[in-house]
Amino acid sequence: MSLTLLFKAEEAVMNGLNSSRIHKINAIGVVWKVRTCLWMKMYEELKLFQQQNKHTIVPVTVTTKQLAQWLEQKRCEYKAYMDMSRGPNTEKKIPSIEEGIRLLEQIP
Repeated sequence: MSLTLLFKAEEAVMNGLNSSRIHKINAIGVVWKVRTCLWMKMYEELKLFQQQNKHTIVPVTVTTKQLAQWLEQKRCEYKAYMDMSRGPNTEKKIPSIEEGIRLLEQIP
């Protein structure tokens, strides 16, 4: 499935498609939660990298550039999240970030 179709699906939800059309779109396998789908794709790539290399220090090469950049972003988000959780705004934790952190911490 192309990324264009995925984004069109998110756009359709925001524009209020009726249930009949949503059902038809579901029938062809459109993914509605693009960010979640892409996050899980990168997570699975990281798990595979770790299994093959026994570490998660992903180098920036032609074949691993996207994974390395994604992981760097997740590490920055984690640091910001941890800083926020120690500060005065602890009630503003974001559930999706918490779930992502739990998944990433499961990788040995």
